[in-house]
Parts: sequence; C-alpha cells; structure tokens
Amino acid sequence: METHIGSAGSGAISGDIEVRKRITIIAVIGLCLAAFIVQLNADESADLRIRVKQSNSGIKDLKATVVVKDSNRKELEKMGKVFAETYQFKKANLCFKLPDCLKINGELGMMKVEFVTAGNDRHIRIPTIRFKKHEDITEEQEKRMSSLDIGFISDAVWDIYSVKLARKEKSESGTDIYVLKLQTAGSKKSQEIWIDSTDLRMLRRDRLFDDGSLKVKTIYSDHKLFGGLWIPIKAEVYNGEGKLAASTETKDIEINTGIEDKEFE
Repeated sequence: METHIGSAGSGAISGDIEVRKRITIIAVIGLCLAAFIVQLNADESADLRIRVKQSNSGIKDLKATVVVKDSNRKELEKMGKVFAETYQFKKANLCFKLPDCLKINGELGMMKVEFVTAGNDRHIRIPTIRFKKHEDITEEQEKRMSSLDIGFISDAVWDIYSVKLARKEKSESGTDIYVLKLQTAGSKKSQEIWIDSTDLRMLRRDRLFDDGSLKVKTIYSDHKLFGGLWIPIKAEVYNGEGKLAASTETKDIEINTGIEDKEFE
C-alpha cells in the first residue's frame, strides 16, 4: 500500500514538473512574441516618421483662414472652457511655420485675440485691453499647438510626443489606416490620430481625458494637396458623448510665403 501511494505521488510530481515546463515554454514564447511585436511597431513608427518628413519637405510655412460654420456652446462646454471659447470665433487667421510655430488670431466681439506657440513658449494677447500673457509650457505640453491643430502630421510631432503605433484598421476601400497614440511626456494625457497609410492624410484625432475616456473627436475631410501635403478643408468636432459641437472650413490656403520668425515672438 505504501509503495503504491509512493508511486502515485512520484507520478503526480513528474506530471506537475511537466506542466510547469510547458507553462514556462509558453510564457517564454509569449514574451518573445510580445517583444517582436513591440519592435515591429517601433520599426513601423520610425519608417512612418521618415515618410512624414519627406511629405513635409515641400512646405516651409502656411497661411490660411478658418471659418466656423456651426457651433453649439452647450456641447462645446462639455469638452472644457478652452474649446467653448475657441469656437466663439466666427473666423480666425492662422500662420504656421515648421517645425512647430503656430499663431491663430481672430475677433471676439470688438476685441482681437491672438494665440501663439513657438516651442515651449505660449503667448496670449488682447491688444484692445493691453492684455499680454506668457507661459512656459515645458511641463504642460497639452497646451502646445502644432500641425495637428491644422489637420496634418509633421515630423516635429515625434519630438513633442512619445509616438507609438497603437493598431491598424482598414478603410472602406481596404487600405491600411495607422492609429498612432501620442503620449505627453510626464503626463497621463494622450491622444490618438488616424493616418491613411497610402498618402498620410490625417483622418481623425481623438483627445482623451486622463482616465482614457474620450474628450474630443475631430473628423477631417475634403483634403486638398499643397506642396505634396494633404490639408483637410473641412472638420467636424464632437464631444465625448458623440454630439456634434462645431464644424469648420479652411479657406485661402497659401504655402511658402516666407513667414518670418518674428511673427511668433
């Protein structure tokens, strides 16, 4: 009886060791596969950056007028005070200079308001009341304006954010759509952008709350080619509840007009 129990116990131990071996092998394979996928995504992200840089090579600066076609303050306020105020402009003029200088000015009532970001410097000016505010946004990169606010991805995005290829999706025509996750350094804030793999058109931008829930979704359409770069003419802005909050149209686009650096001081 004792010998029988000992044999059964020995068999059980042997079987247990074999199970552990298999689990270990599966775990190692899983880790290797995960590492391969991470490296593959990193390589694809690096290749994408090269393509983006090439697409930007024909443009040095850009001017345009953005017209707010429709806005719903109630729905805008659900996205935060900044969005509610921004879309009170009926029309805004913008000028952009690579790599990351953007100025937007418009009128709120009788007052001209100007927003400027250049690197880590952000300026807000209201000349009528002699209001000026300067911020160092090194630790608040979410306040930084960039090419994404116009509707295209530039090489500088990789310098501003940690960029990862989150996943791929298929368009209605069957082409690959890259979904990139942009993480702000030292912050929980992130966003995702949808890029057409064939021509690098920016199709969508989602800005997220710290908990990962949707804050703002922008859909871009009616793209036109300027200097090898696809610029969206129309944009629709939705809040986290999926309600249309505003729509805009970009007009009078000009590229390479020689905008000077002093425009962004």
